[in-house]
Amino acid sequence: MESEIGLLRKNISRLVSDEIKPEVKEWEKGGRLPSEILARLSEIGLFGLTIPEEHGGIGYGAEVLVAALDELARGSASLALFLLFQNSLVGEMLTLAKEEDLIAALIEGKSFGGGAIFPEGLKEEGGLSGEGSFLINGAGDFFVLVGKEKSYLIDTIESTPVATLAFRDLQISSFVVRDVPVRFSTSTDRIKDAIDLYLLGLSAIALGIGREILSEAKTYAQNRKQFGRPIIEFWMVQDMLVEIATTVKTSELLVKETASRYDKKDYDPTDIAITKSFVTNRIMTAATHGVQIFGGYGYTTDYPMERYFREAKALEVMGIVNEELRSQIAQSL
Repeated sequence: MESEIGLLRKNISRLVSDEIKPEVKEWEKGGRLPSEILARLSEIGLFGLTIPEEHGGIGYGAEVLVAALDELARGSASLALFLLFQNSLVGEMLTLAKEEDLIAALIEGKSFGGGAIFPEGLKEEGGLSGEGSFLINGAGDFFVLVGKEKSYLIDTIESTPVATLAFRDLQISSFVVRDVPVRFSTSTDRIKDAIDLYLLGLSAIALGIGREILSEAKTYAQNRKQFGRPIIEFWMVQDMLVEIATTVKTSELLVKETASRYDKKDYDPTDIAITKSFVTNRIMTAATHGVQIFGGYGYTTDYPMERYFREAKALEVMGIVNEELRSQIAQSL
C-alpha cells in the first residue's frame, strides 16, 4: 500500500506544481473549476479511488484517499474538496442505488454530483421539497442531499450562487427543491461510513493547507529582513514556526492513524469527531500565525497566505461544525 500511496502522491504533486498552482488564483477569480483540470484528475483515476472494483472503480480505502486529498490541497483546496465529495457521499449513494451509468460517467470525468449535508426541513411528500444555504458544486449534473433521517439522490435543483469567504471556485450555492422526483433514497444511517469518510477527508484537506502554510511562512521568514537580519532569526517568529510545524506533524499522524482505523473498521464516530475538530482547529491557528509572520503582506492577494487563512476557517464549519463535534466527544466521555 505504501508504494501505491507514494506513486499517487508523486503524480499529484507533479500536477499541482505544473498545472494547478500557476492557475488557482484565476480559478477563484472566475468562480469555477475548469473542466480541463477535472479531466486531468480523471485521467489519473482520482474520481474512482474509493468506488468498489465491481462497479468499475479502484476500490481503495481512506488511507489512499486522505493521501490524495492532502497532496491535492497543497495546490487547490477547492479541487480537493470537489474530489472528496465525489469519492465519499456521491460515490456511496450511486453505489447503493446501483446507478452504473452514472458511476461510469463519474469515473470518466463526464458527470459530477453536487450536494449538501444536513439541510433543514427536507420533506418527502410525493416529491422532495426543502431548501438550504450551502450546496457544494451547484452546477452539478445530479445531487445528493443528506438529511438527518433520510438521504436522497435527485436529478434537478434550483440553485443560486452565493458569495463565500473561501472556496469561491467550487460554486457554493443556496438551493430550493420543490416537489422534485426522487431518483433514490435511503436511511442516512446506511451511509454513515461515507459521512465519516467525508469528515475525515476535510481533515486531510486542512493538513494539506497546513503544509503550504509552513512552507510559505518558512520561506518568507528566511528572505524577509528587518534590522539587517532575516526575521527567522527572531525568537517570536521561530516560536510561531515551531508551533506551525508541530501542528502539521501531529495532524499528519492523527489523520493517518484515523484513516488506518477506518479501513480496518476499528473506529467509532468519536475518532472521526476528534480528528476533524482537532486538525481543522489547529490548522486555523497555524494560518493565523502564517498571516502574522507575513505582516501586512499576509492580508494581500499578492501572496497565498490570505487564501489559506480563509480556507482554514471554512473547514472548521464544513460538514459538521466543530462545536457540535466537541459536544459529541463530550457525550462519549
